[in-house]
Amino acid sequence: MKESPLLPLYSDSKFTKKETFGMTIASDEKFTMDASTSFVMDLSAISKILVVGKDAKRWLEEFSVIPNTLFACSFAKNGGYICQVMADQYLIVSDPSGQDYREIFNGIPSEGLEVLILPYECAEILLGGPDIWRTIAGLVMFNPSLLSETILTSVRIATVDVYAKLSKMSSQHIRIIMSAPDAHFLTISICECLGNKDDALVGFDPTIKI
Repeated sequence: MKESPLLPLYSDSKFTKKETFGMTIASDEKFTMDASTSFVMDLSAISKILVVGKDAKRWLEEFSVIPNTLFACSFAKNGGYICQVMADQYLIVSDPSGQDYREIFNGIPSEGLEVLILPYECAEILLGGPDIWRTIAGLVMFNPSLLSETILTSVRIATVDVYAKLSKMSSQHIRIIMSAPDAHFLTISICECLGNKDDALVGFDPTIKI
């Protein structure tokens, strides 16, 4: 059983640890998102795959989900998205409930197509709070206006290279995808800006709208 790269940051006394989409993750299904509260939520359990190969686009076109330009996100019904991150390479991200793109996650390309379906091993967090850009200003070396809810952007936060996009629900909520080895350092760095790791960290809620 895989564990979230961020699981060691969560207190055993405060959080329930559950298996979600094949990953053990801290759960917090009672979390209420408050515009006045800063938080970091672990989204690492949300299913992600890479579809790679010269026939990747041809295969994905069967599902009518191809973005028009590099790094542009095409969204599904519940908030999952697909994004072309390199030539012949597509990142597919499900929604928190695991409903979106199930046919792709379970799909098998036709014989003869040059397509690989690979698990995308990473960590992901949702960062939010009042005036969040001012709060983390010391970690950010880019203009926050570069980010949007429809584009996955490669940026650097606290010396770590990440993919980031705004949540569709709020411009004060940021989704950040990072490598698993960088997850602990970056999350701790962000929590230090927020003031208190134990108060800022919240567990995964599969009902959240992002």
